[in-house]
Amino acid sequence: MSRPRSRIRFGILALMCVTAAARLALTAAATITSAECEQVDAKTFRIQYAAEPGTGPVRIYASASPSRIESGGLLLTTRVSPVDVSVPPGSGRVYFHLKPAEGPARVVATRRLPLEGAINFRDLGGYRTADGRFVRWGLVYRTEHLTGLTAGDYAYIGRLGIRLVCDLRTPGEREKAPTRWIGTAPSFLQVPVLTDADLARSTAPVTPEEFKRRLAAASNGQPTTGSTSYDRYVLEYAGSYRRIFDRLVSGELPAATHCTAGQDRTGMFSAMLLTMLGVPWDTVVADYLLTSRYRLSDEIVRQRGIEWQRQYGLDEPPSPAVIRTMQGLRGETLKATFDTITRTYGSFDRFRREALDVSDEELVTLQARLLEP
Repeated sequence: MSRPRSRIRFGILALMCVTAAARLALTAAATITSAECEQVDAKTFRIQYAAEPGTGPVRIYASASPSRIESGGLLLTTRVSPVDVSVPPGSGRVYFHLKPAEGPARVVATRRLPLEGAINFRDLGGYRTADGRFVRWGLVYRTEHLTGLTAGDYAYIGRLGIRLVCDLRTPGEREKAPTRWIGTAPSFLQVPVLTDADLARSTAPVTPEEFKRRLAAASNGQPTTGSTSYDRYVLEYAGSYRRIFDRLVSGELPAATHCTAGQDRTGMFSAMLLTMLGVPWDTVVADYLLTSRYRLSDEIVRQRGIEWQRQYGLDEPPSPAVIRTMQGLRGETLKATFDTITRTYGSFDRFRREALDVSDEELVTLQARLLEP
C-alpha cells in the first residue's frame, strides 16, 4: 500500500531541514580556532593561524582596537599560514582581525609588548578556553616592575588605556625601584605578597663553595634555586590577590599586574586568573613558562655567565644550558602550588569562592568581561 502524499511531502521537508541544518553546522564550524603573531621587524608581523576545514580565504585587517575592525584596515586576503603583513612603523599596539568568509573574526596580536625598559610586559589575551571561547586581547597585562620604562615606552602604553596597575611588591621593593608614571596615571593598587624580610632571606648571597655545589648539581640537570612551590602565596597572601580580583570583577579594565621580575608572584596571579576563565592547564603552564623565554634570552644568559665567572672565580662561564637550569621556571612549581590548593580547600573552585572571595555570580561577570565567543 502506497504512503499518503502528505506523509511523503512531510518526509521530504524534514530531510531538507536536516540537510540545511547540517550545512549550517558545517558553516558554523568553519572558523579560525587559533592564531599567533610575532613581530619580525619595525613594520612586519608574521601571523600564523589554524582553521576548520572549509574556512576558505581569510581577510586580515589591522586595527588600533581589539574590539572593532577599522575602515581602511584591510591588509590582504590569504589562504595560507603563516603569512607576513606590514604596517607603518610607529603604529603603536596593533591588533590583527582575521575574518573568514563565514563565522566570527579572530583577533590576534603580539603577546609581548615591544618596550625598551621592560622585557616581560605581555598581554594575556588570545588563549582559548576549554569551552571554545577566547580571552579578550588588550584587557589584562602582566609585567615586571615599571621602573625602567622610557618616555617612548610610556607613549606606547599610554595608548592602551590602562586604568589599574596592581603592584605585588613589598614596601622595600617599591622604595628601591619606584614607579614614576609619565602621562595620565592609572589607579595604583598596592597589594604586597611576601615581606621585605622574606626577600632578604631569599636573595642573600651564597658563598663561592655553595654556588659551585649548585652549579655541579645543575650540570646534572637538577634545579637548585627557587621555591619548590608558591604555597605561602595562596595560604598567607590570598587576601592580596583577592583585592585584585575584586577590582577586575568591578570592571576596572584594562589592568596590569606586576611584581619585580613579573615571574613568581605575578605568575601565580596569571595562573589563577586563566584557570578561573576556563583556560586548559597545559596552556596555563605554557604562559607561566614564557617568562623564562623572555628573561633568559641568549644575550641575557651570556651576560649572566660572564658575571658569575667574575663573581665566583670560575675558570670559565657556565654553559647556557646550566644557567637556564639554575634560573629557569619549572611547570612542577606551579603544579605543586595548585596541588596545595586542592589539598587545603578540596578544589580550586572552593579556593576561588572562599579564599579569593569570587562568588559564582561574580565569576560569570568576570568571564563575560574577559572572554569572547
